[in-house]
Amino acid sequence: MSAGRDFVRFGCVALMLIGTGCSEPAAPRSTVVANPLAGKAPPTSGPTVTSTLPSEANRDTTLDVQITGSGFDSGSRASFERNGVVDARVRVNSTRFVKSTSIVANVTIAADAALDFYDVAVVTGNGKKGMGTELFAVTVRPNGLLGGDRLTAVNSLGEAVGWGPRSAACNDLSTPMFWRADGTPVPLPLGTFCGGTPNAINASGVILGALFGGAPNANGLWTPTGSGFVLQEIAPAPDGYRPITSSLNDAGEIVGWAQRAARLYWWSSSTGWLPMQVPVGATACFASHAINNLGAIAAKCSIAGGPYDGYYWADHNAIPILLPRPAATGDVGVSGINDAGVIVGGSASPTRAVMWTPTGSGYAVSFLPDLGIQSGASGIAEDGSVSGSVWKTASGPRPALWSPSGQLTMLGLNKNGDSGDAVSVAVTPTGIVVGGMLSSLGPTLWKIAR
Repeated sequence: MSAGRDFVRFGCVALMLIGTGCSEPAAPRSTVVANPLAGKAPPTSGPTVTSTLPSEANRDTTLDVQITGSGFDSGSRASFERNGVVDARVRVNSTRFVKSTSIVANVTIAADAALDFYDVAVVTGNGKKGMGTELFAVTVRPNGLLGGDRLTAVNSLGEAVGWGPRSAACNDLSTPMFWRADGTPVPLPLGTFCGGTPNAINASGVILGALFGGAPNANGLWTPTGSGFVLQEIAPAPDGYRPITSSLNDAGEIVGWAQRAARLYWWSSSTGWLPMQVPVGATACFASHAINNLGAIAAKCSIAGGPYDGYYWADHNAIPILLPRPAATGDVGVSGINDAGVIVGGSASPTRAVMWTPTGSGYAVSFLPDLGIQSGASGIAEDGSVSGSVWKTASGPRPALWSPSGQLTMLGLNKNGDSGDAVSVAVTPTGIVVGGMLSSLGPTLWKIAR
């Protein structure tokens, strides 16, 4: 739902409240006033439009949409509008009258229809018009990926990583998976390990993940060779700890953390693990998917066991800077940072998607628009597109995308009742690629062509 429409609605209410014509009318010259409506039928009110079923559909689809409201007649005709203009790419082929509270519109959605919320208008046979605001969403079709259970990241080539089915012969550990841009699944080599969970992939196709079933468990890098991948085990930090990792940039730098401890680590192939400064008084820190290609880092830390706050490091040697807290009373976390320094994450109490934008002298914080229930941001692309989830009902999350300007787009579902999340987003030569999960498909990609 766009912020611009919110302002328009507020402005309309304000004009009604403060408009002219509020003074008392002059006393009438006569107590006998002619009734201009005498002998005429009372005016009829226009129809109302309250809901649609389904309330969304993918591009390149023809379907029936049930429109519910009141005041419909056999001559009623429906249309789908944006900003008061009928959009030819969401074309109503026919309107069928069911009863005064229900009509059915047969709608064709073009392959290039705008991914947006549409107003639904109904004009009755006597010319009366009713409008339901943003009652229908056009979404982008999901593409399930074969051979996997979970997708964790996508890169600027449209490639994806995650993990596949668990192996009973390997103590139910997961198979590390790579998906080519065309969706072809490729199991990753494990060497002496029995399972793995890739968590990040950079623009060169280098993959970062955790390795299990060895003695002991470890972090690893899979490097493409042209014919496959070579696995490199990453040695532990000088203090003997093997950091938890999910952050990898295009320079091959990694950020890790110690679980339930205030320790952050930075790694490069030339230095190995180096300790990072943490906020004074920190008792725990986490850094998930939050290093950009310039080496800037974002993470969340708790001070003295209190709620988590977001922090920013200009590089791995820098002193952490506290990010402004949104209007939230619970934990605040970060989940991504792009090369422009824009940071995304989420808050608790309320559970909302959060964005921090550089101002030159610091950061400004804001909530991303949602549907009024819950939301969260999981990743950010170099153009500022943000992946995450929103709650359309209280029953669960569904994948979502915010444009660089903050416009919310619902990503398509495979079937009614699907839930899921969009965990990663990247700009590719052909458009935006979003990776995530759907309950009915498992690992899923949504591709939005330029």
